[in-house]
Amino acid sequence: MPKPSEHRDRDDTHLMVATKRSLTAVRKSPGRRLNMQEYLDLVQSWERPTQTQIETFIGFVSVAHSWYKHLPLHPPGVPFHFFPDPWAGCDIVVLPRGRVGARERVGDKGFHYTWMPTTEYRQKFGCLNYHARAGSSFLLGDGVVVNPRPPSPTLYTSRGPAALPESLLEAGSVSCTGVILSSDN
Repeated sequence: MPKPSEHRDRDDTHLMVATKRSLTAVRKSPGRRLNMQEYLDLVQSWERPTQTQIETFIGFVSVAHSWYKHLPLHPPGVPFHFFPDPWAGCDIVVLPRGRVGARERVGDKGFHYTWMPTTEYRQKFGCLNYHARAGSSFLLGDGVVVNPRPPSPTLYTSRGPAALPESLLEAGSVSCTGVILSSDN
């Protein structure tokens, strides 16, 4: 009969392998890029964000991380991409066989101060989302990385992950430095 520590070692190894597979699945570049019509087909059923939701979202992003730790203080900064996303406010999860999908957040509390249920997120910000390579993942104490971001803004479609249309990236991009001021300050 295996000793308890042997079970733990096997469980730890299984967790490390599963985490590595998850990170590989999410971090790889999408194999294709959506054209603008495909993107519009994905987001057309969602309500357009209101001006208040847009302004509230900008304030949210400005305090979503301690950006001064993740971004250079001087220009040119790091590109941030802002875009409507049908899965905004959801957790991106790795499903069996390495497929990536979205799951609505439910409950009262998450692990990060910006966590909120998907319904609350959508009420505050509509379908707005952002992508920045800096400050996007969280490492929990047990070695699990939560919500790692792919290298570029990606939507998860029925045909797999796909990069956003280039014209959308250009229109919704801004370079940010570590000096981001919240409208609350």
